[in-house]
Amino acid sequence: EVLAQLIGQLENHRRAYALQQRIEHVTRDVADMAEVALHFEEYIRNHFGPLQTLLEQVSASCQLRFNRVFLSALIARLQSAERARPSAA
Repeated sequence: EVLAQLIGQLENHRRAYALQQRIEHVTRDVADMAEVALHFEEYIRNHFGPLQTLLEQVSASCQLRFNRVFLSALIARLQSAERARPSAA
């Protein structure tokens, strides 16, 4: 009877120790996630900064190309409208 009680108590202590280990592990994981959340913008800037710069350059290049094509088409239309207009003499 006494031995069974001691074994039961030892088993309870083992379970409590295992749970405590698990709690400490989860606590470390939560602390790590909090650290990432607090510094997320910095992490993103460090890892994706060069990509962001490249995207901005491509975007600027596309805007310039669009403007060039648009202005060329506009100039061509204005010139053709100018030629089609009867001259006032």
